[in-house]
Parts: sequence; structure tokens; C-alpha cells
Amino acid sequence: MKPKKRPLRMPRIAILLTLLALSPTLRADDAELPQEIQKLNESYAREIARVLPPIQEKYIEALERILENYTRAGSFEKALQTKQQIESAMRWENLPLPQFQGEKKADWGRSEFKDWLKTKSFSFRGVSAVTLEFEDRKVRWIAGGAPREHDFRVSGKRGVIVEGGQNFRLEFADDLSSGTFESNVGKYPLTIVDRE
Repeated sequence: MKPKKRPLRMPRIAILLTLLALSPTLRADDAELPQEIQKLNESYAREIARVLPPIQEKYIEALERILENYTRAGSFEKALQTKQQIESAMRWENLPLPQFQGEKKADWGRSEFKDWLKTKSFSFRGVSAVTLEFEDRKVRWIAGGAPREHDFRVSGKRGVIVEGGQNFRLEFADDLSSGTFESNVGKYPLTIVDRE
């Protein structure tokens, strides 16, 4: 029995709004952007809304075939998981944007990596809570009292050396989704957030 074809239940305007909310290139406050960029972003979002539904429909159809196979085989737990994936896909919740963004970040060179450092705050809890904020040539070390500034340099593809009394090292995953801070006292996971 051939699975019945389900229409996508989300109208294109809802897709457009979802993509506008998800896409980091479109998240900037449009009032602050030049008119040419606003128009380009609108055109970009319309094109994504035009191209994406047929791809999503094929994905849902493939999931429905998998669901039918699991159901026939009596694999009800896998069938339930597949049904949940279908429902998620119909709500457009499983678009692989973070994965795509991570893959692109993995291709960045040292210059892009250094620019990225300036857009984030990095925190860890060692002997005390510390937050690091990078500028062009300095890193601000915020712990308790007044912030201190140190020189830093990029080391390797995804490493940073904070220079001072002792050299501290930060290492990041290729996709920049996680990182660690290391000193002679220990190694700590970093919390990475957007700078305000």
C-alpha cells in the first residue's frame, strides 16, 4: 500500500515567518539596516520559502515510508519515534540550520575565528567565576573586582592563548559549539553566550 501524500500543513507565510526567526542573517533589527539590505533580506526569505517546501515534503514522504515499514515489522517503538519525527517535520521544527551553521563555522580560518570571539562572552567556574570578553588585541578578564585586560593570540585553528603571569589556554570545537579553559589548576568547560 502506497502511503497517502499529505499536504504540508504550514502555509508559506508561516514558513517565511519561521525562517525569519531562525536565520541569524535575518535576525538583525530591520530598522537599523539600510533599505537595500532590508529588501535583499526579504527577497532571500521569499526564495527560501519557495524552495524549502518541496524538500520538506519529500523528507516527510520518506519518513512516512519508514513509518509504514516499522509498523508492518511490528517495531512499534521505532514507529512511534518516526511518527514523532513526522509531526516535528510538519511543524518545521527539525530544520538542520544549527548543523548547517556548525559545518560552515568549521571551515572558518583564523581571521573569521578571531572575529567570532568578539561576538561572544565566555564563562567558566574555576577557583572563582570568570567571564572573558575579547576585543581586537585584548581580552577582558572579569572575576569579582575590577576587570583586567590581557593580551591574547590565536593559536592553531581553534585555540587561544591568554598571556599574563601564566599562559591560559582556550580550545574550541571546530564548529565552535563548545570549548574549554585550561590553566595550571585545571580544565573547565566554557559557557558560550552572545555578547550584549
